[in-house]
Amino acid sequence: MIPQIYHDLFEQSDFISIYATTEPWDDFADSVAYFLSHQYLGLDYAIDTKQGVKIDVMKKLTSPLFEAKYRYIESFLKLKNLRYKTHYLL
Repeated sequence: MIPQIYHDLFEQSDFISIYATTEPWDDFADSVAYFLSHQYLGLDYAIDTKQGVKIDVMKKLTSPLFEAKYRYIESFLKLKNLRYKTHYLL
């Protein structure tokens, strides 16, 4: 069952992880994290399902299914007017 879930995720969707499927902000955050880890740190990441299947997560970054998100992330990170604000609840 687990190998089928990952197969469907990586072969039929544009999500980089199961966590990314939970909501749009998680999708964006996880996608950017994997992108930066691969592009700037040269990290590889694979999932071993312990059922005879290993999933190369970084291969998804260059797959046709992820291409639109990849291009968006590249464009987003090139923006010069980004500002980060935090809001703390007291």
